Amino acid sequence: PGAQNGGPPPAFPPARVATGSLPGFLPGRPPPSWAGDSWPPEAGGEATPWDPRPAQPPSEEEQEPGQPWTQLRLSGHLKPLHYNLMLTAFMENFTFAGEVNVEIACRNATRYVVLHASRVAVEKVQVAEDRVAGAVPVAGFFLYPQTQVLVVVLNRTLDAQRNYNLKIIYNALIENELLGFFRSSYVLHGERRFLGVTQFSPTHARKAFPCFDEPIYKATFKISIKHQATYLSLSNMPVETSVFEEDGWVTDHFSQTPLMSTYYLAWAICNFTYRETITKSGVVVRLYARPDAIRRGSGDYALHITKRLIEFYEDYFKVPYSLPKLDLLAVPKHPYAAMENWGLSIFVEQRILLDPSVSSISYLLDVTMVIVHEICHQWFGDLVTPVWWEDVWLKEGFAHYFEFVGTDYLYPGWNMEKQRFLTDVLHEVMLLDGLASSHPVSQEVLQATDIDRVFDWIAYKKGAALIRMLANFMGHSVFQRGLQDYLTIHKYGNAARNDLWNTLSEALKRNGKYVNIQEVMDQWTLQMGYPVITILGNTTAENWIIITQQHFIYDISAKTRALALQNNSYLWQIPLTIVVGNRSHMSPEAIIWVSNKSEHHRLTSLDKGSWLLGNINQTGYFRVNYDLRNWRLLIDQLIRNHEILSVSNRAGLIDDAFSLARYVFL
Repeated sequence: PGAQNGGPPPAFPPARVATGSLPGFLPGRPPPSWAGDSWPPEAGGEATPWDPRPAQPPSEEEQEPGQPWTQLRLSGHLKPLHYNLMLTAFMENFTFAGEVNVEIACRNATRYVVLHASRVAVEKVQVAEDRVAGAVPVAGFFLYPQTQVLVVVLNRTLDAQRNYNLKIIYNALIENELLGFFRSSYVLHGERRFLGVTQFSPTHARKAFPCFDEPIYKATFKISIKHQATYLSLSNMPVETSVFEEDGWVTDHFSQTPLMSTYYLAWAICNFTYRETITKSGVVVRLYARPDAIRRGSGDYALHITKRLIEFYEDYFKVPYSLPKLDLLAVPKHPYAAMENWGLSIFVEQRILLDPSVSSISYLLDVTMVIVHEICHQWFGDLVTPVWWEDVWLKEGFAHYFEFVGTDYLYPGWNMEKQRFLTDVLHEVMLLDGLASSHPVSQEVLQATDIDRVFDWIAYKKGAALIRMLANFMGHSVFQRGLQDYLTIHKYGNAARNDLWNTLSEALKRNGKYVNIQEVMDQWTLQMGYPVITILGNTTAENWIIITQQHFIYDISAKTRALALQNNSYLWQIPLTIVVGNRSHMSPEAIIWVSNKSEHHRLTSLDKGSWLLGNINQTGYFRVNYDLRNWRLLIDQLIRNHEILSVSNRAGLIDDAFSLARYVFL
């Protein structure tokens, strides 16, 4: 496709108006049924499988309701198995020509091939059976911008349980907007240099090539990129062969990927140089950046910790890193701090390049945590991918949680989980999640605009906080084994939250504990907000306490308007950890499962001079209130000997006290 032998790129085709309309969309006369056996072509000649007629997209008035191209999600009638993608990039005028060949499996008989495409000029579409039978006649095709799909209408039905080949020739711009396949630039020795790079998450692969652009449609990819020899190209996999031409062009053919989703496919075309290292298991890690940054060693720190992190995660998850290499690409501009593309993670320069001898500790920390986050995604997100965007927290929550676990591995003295998780994650998100405008961590995605909105603090920070709570009430070693099983069972595939719950429940069962994780965690992930626990001393029976729970909302007016919702609908199964203490001693930690609005519990070590402390180290995602007597005993303890309570416990008491006062509980 595109210009041959390094010549000028082809001009974009003018917008073409179909000489005829597709079946069902012919104005001025009764439209033939979409289910008809044939389409009478116009007088200009017959539509052949190799020269289908392009058409304008139908208006809402011209089409029957419920057509597959009008839905948010693809129908599932077709499943991609493998993509061969050939790109020719023209960096002089920022255009590219593409040819994509998709092997598709037909699950249910259909006359339509519907896949995602946006901002691409489709030149040609062909469909053929994956056997000697040959071509399937194509009646026509059109782009439907409302749902960003390409619709290919066939003259006959595709048979279920058969495979077909779809070939699309197209061209498009290397965009200035930082989405899809976009361009960026930098200045070196007074000369402006350009690069092309991709950002496909969550739904922008369709801007670079027609594809089944949903996480569930995993396939293998074989990518070839033709570019001028003054550039190099990168993709998820290593270059298998490079074919050089006499005119100064080269085609890089990359190895085939494992099964993967479209949103973390990636490529780049640049003039960068690199440094590399190799992990114990043989993974080649390279950092690509501007030549001057590489010469200064600005990427050496990131390269060093990435090697260590791959080795750490391989040991922690007991699942090897799945690709032969991991490239880290530092680019001048990017819409996010970084993107975890499998085998080609892309970072904005400020989040990966540094000089440890002059960089501040806070900057070093920021860079470290971004890298820890993205490397975790090579397992949570890339190897195992959420089924749909409603469970984006399954990858973002885990990556955010492991920012602290992984950083503590690199720098044990920093105590990130103990010192920064509460202030940077838990307290921030509980402030947000205590508003009446909050939403569940698992959000319904009902329209396309919802997809970008699910990537918010609730998904990242509440997701991480719930995972931390899980790890603590399960026990860290059991939790770790559960994650190992989850990744092993679902590797190269997709998983939903129930898959995680079931695997963790099995891990507990093998350890002699019987907790229905799904029953517990559905309440935390499918309901907005969180509860406040109130612990009251029982004045009539010694050693007994009363524990109540209710939905915590900062907005008093909203609470008043929604009393039925607040008091009756919201209920959580709460793993309440609790200790009893006095001026010099504190009992071992116990756990009480609170499942009702009000419960009575007996504590054998409780006496009149003892205080209670709930939610030890604030590992639970809830607040704790006490009766006035217990608050006074805790205050007295803090005055006399505050060190009997850990820093995390003291931070939790302060945060709860101020939040409860704002809530008019104190």
